[in-house]
Amino acid sequence: MLRLREGGWVLLLCAVLMAAIAVWRLPSILSSPGAVGDGEDPDSYGFDLAALTVDRGQLTGSGMPRDGLRALIDPPPSTVAEIDALSWGGHGHGHFLVPSDRVIGVEAGGEARAYPLSILNWHEVANDTLGGVPIVVTYNPLAEAAAVFDRRQAGATRTFAFSGLLLASSLLMYDREGETLWSPLLGAGIAGPAVGQELHPVEYALIRWGDWLGRHPDTTVMGPDLDLKRVYKRKPYESYRGSQLLRFPVQPTPDDPSIALKDPVVGVEIAGERRGFPVDRIYGRAGENGRWQTSLGGQPLTFETGTAPTVFVTAPEGTARVWYASWFAWYALHPDDPVLPEAGDP
Repeated sequence: MLRLREGGWVLLLCAVLMAAIAVWRLPSILSSPGAVGDGEDPDSYGFDLAALTVDRGQLTGSGMPRDGLRALIDPPPSTVAEIDALSWGGHGHGHFLVPSDRVIGVEAGGEARAYPLSILNWHEVANDTLGGVPIVVTYNPLAEAAAVFDRRQAGATRTFAFSGLLLASSLLMYDREGETLWSPLLGAGIAGPAVGQELHPVEYALIRWGDWLGRHPDTTVMGPDLDLKRVYKRKPYESYRGSQLLRFPVQPTPDDPSIALKDPVVGVEIAGERRGFPVDRIYGRAGENGRWQTSLGGQPLTFETGTAPTVFVTAPEGTARVWYASWFAWYALHPDDPVLPEAGDP
C-alpha cells in the first residue's frame, strides 16, 4: 500500500494532474492522424530552431502535436441579445455567459468584442477582424496568459495557429505564412524567418463579463460553435488552478514567498520600462474607489479594479504593452524585471 508521507501525496497529486491533462487533450491527438510533433521533443515539430532567441531548456512539447488545438479563424460575432437568448443549460441558470464568467475584452477600430474563456480554453488562438483591424486573441490556461495583437506585421497580415510547443509552460503560436514561432508573453518571434520581430499590441482586458458589459453595453461577443456545446461546457483546468503544481518544467522559478506561483500578475511596458504588478497588490492600493494611479516610463498609468480578479489598465493611447499571466510564467520570461512591492514596503 502506498503510504503518503515524505512528499508522497505531492507526487500522487502531480500524477493525477498529469493524467487529467492528458485526458483533456486526447481527443485532439486522436483526431490528428499524421500530425507533426510527438508531444515531447521540440525538434519533432518541424520548426526552424536554429536561431532560437530563448533558452532551449525552456522549450517543451505540450503533449499535443502542431495544430492539436484548432485555431479559430473569423469566428462569427453575436450581439448581447443573441448571447442572452442562447439555451445553454446546466451553467449559470441556463445562460452561456453570466456576470462572473471571464472574457478577454478587446477594443479596436472603435468597436468592442468579448472573447469568452470557456471557448478559448479549447482553441487558445483566435484570428479575427474588429473595427477593420485584423487581430489575434490568445489565451493559455496553463499560464493564465492573455495577450492581443494586430495581425499585420512586416507588411503582411498573418494567420496564427497553435504550435503544440510551450515556452516556460505558456503558449507558443506560429504563423502559417512563414512558420515563425511567436511568444505572446514576449510579443515577439523567437525562432524562424521573423525571429526577433515584434507584434503590435491591441488594447484589451482580462475581465469579468459583467464588468466588460458595464463598460461596453454595445459590445459584440465571439459566440460558441453549438456543435461543440458539450465541450465548451466542460471546465478542465479547475483542479490545476486549485493547486500550485506545474504540469510542465519552468525555469527559472520565483522564490518570493509572498507571491504564489499561480497568482495573477499584470505586466506593463511603457517607453522601454517594464514592470510586473501582482493583482492583489493592485487591489491593496486601489482602495474603496477601485482606482489606483501611478506612472511608468514617464507616462501616467491607471489601474481600475472590478469583480476580482478584474483589473483594467489605462495609459496614453499607443504607449503601453499589457500582458496578463500567472506569476510563474511572467517571472520565467522576465526574471530581472522589478515587481510592485507589497503596500508599505520601500
